[in-house]
Amino acid sequence: MTLRLELIAELRQLLLDGTTLSGLVGHILEQHSGESTSQSLVRAYLMEAFSIPFHERIRKDVGSAESHDFYARANLFFLPEFVAASAAWHGSGERNGEEKSWLDSFRSDDFPRPKASEDGNPPLGISDASWAALSPSERERIEQMESNERTLVDRVLILAHLAERLQRKVAELQKEHSSGAAHTPNVTLP
Repeated sequence: MTLRLELIAELRQLLLDGTTLSGLVGHILEQHSGESTSQSLVRAYLMEAFSIPFHERIRKDVGSAESHDFYARANLFFLPEFVAASAAWHGSGERNGEEKSWLDSFRSDDFPRPKASEDGNPPLGISDASWAALSPSERERIEQMESNERTLVDRVLILAHLAERLQRKVAELQKEHSSGAAHTPNVTLP
């Protein structure tokens, strides 16, 4: 199976422009229309483009109503993986003077969070005396809960950045439409 390098570059650019997983899969399928496109081919493109292991089944009916929930859940898992691996596939983030992508403002190193065990201090909101009174297993559980919370916050931030990107694009389209409305009165936004 030979992957097309230009398609890999297109997938990376699409993600930088705010395309989610269903859009990326749809683009792969569109570029291979008329061909028999297997699950393994789609996964190979995603793995090569974004430097992450990708072994889950992919729904190829990206536009169907049944796929919406699948891709919403997949975005929750895979978008953070794409972001975490961005140094490998996106590099420094330089865009030759072009508009920054949503990803340029969200890097995992932007959110340094020392763990209690690393700096010897208790987590925020727990007094030194309370922390000292906890058993090692209780401390470990609290640290695990904090780690889970950070992961969820990061996932929400990623989706929030994409939502903001979408809102800016909608505003741009509305502005273009309103400025061109005098010239094309029969055009309506969906």
